[in-house]
Amino acid sequence: GDICAAALPDIIQAVVSGSDCCLIVLTNCRSNHGGIITGSDKPSTDLGIIPCSISWLFKLIAEQKEQTGARFSVRVSALEVDGQDESVKDLLVEVAQASDALGAHPPGLYLREESVARSSVENQSELRAPTPEKAAFYLDSALNARARANKQHATALVQSDALHTLSDLQTSNLNTSHFFFTLHLYQYRIEKCGGSSEGGRSRLHLIELDARCPDARDVASAVSRISTSNTPSSASPPITTSSRMTKTKLSTDSIISVILSILSGQTYTPYRHSPLARLLRDCLGGVDCQHCIVIEASSGAHHYAENLQ
Repeated sequence: GDICAAALPDIIQAVVSGSDCCLIVLTNCRSNHGGIITGSDKPSTDLGIIPCSISWLFKLIAEQKEQTGARFSVRVSALEVDGQDESVKDLLVEVAQASDALGAHPPGLYLREESVARSSVENQSELRAPTPEKAAFYLDSALNARARANKQHATALVQSDALHTLSDLQTSNLNTSHFFFTLHLYQYRIEKCGGSSEGGRSRLHLIELDARCPDARDVASAVSRISTSNTPSSASPPITTSSRMTKTKLSTDSIISVILSILSGQTYTPYRHSPLARLLRDCLGGVDCQHCIVIEASSGAHHYAENLQ
């Protein structure tokens, strides 16, 4: 659709050229049409950002192979961050175990702090996808695992009397989660003369951030804030938010503060101990990382003023 045509060509080209890229969709708590990041089963709807990215990436890889003779390998990983306690879940671990795609791996998934500015995810499944169909299969597997986890969480909330019925989730913020889908692109060339090879890795992070929070106007106000954050500014006021270990989800304002601090090159990242903040820093914090941010706004006529703020 129009969103894919506007957002994807430049970052797909950049990934194949060797740069890390990150596309973030910030979903609006009052919007129910969905499908922007993952698409929909309905034939009349857009394909979705991730399916389009998979298709276009493999097409460009095929062109590059033909033109330059470079060799490519695509791998896929998918994570979910719970919106309440920020626990991180590997959504492809069951597929990896079933297919023995990774062999023996240490159990568990955790975030390792490499420095003040960077962190990395340890032991996440990274599955080889030789074709776009295989990458799409991994996407479906990750979404199914996410749906099962959300259903289990919702059932537990009902049983604990946090909700009266599953339908109460439509008006509550208790079952939020964030989705990280990454396409890892490895490429190398073998020199014809000396037989030596050179190569590297680039990553395309496709992220859906659930912005459901008490104040829905946070999403609308984020548009102008993000649009002015692309260049570092020493005159920008410091962001003063607590860096304590978070036990509940970051609000929309908190998420925006984290993103702005990373994009503006600030040395201090708010909520630095938050797993979500650390994952965002890992995805956005690269020196050459290119980024695109899509903000989902409600289409309801009574929300027009909010969307334009």
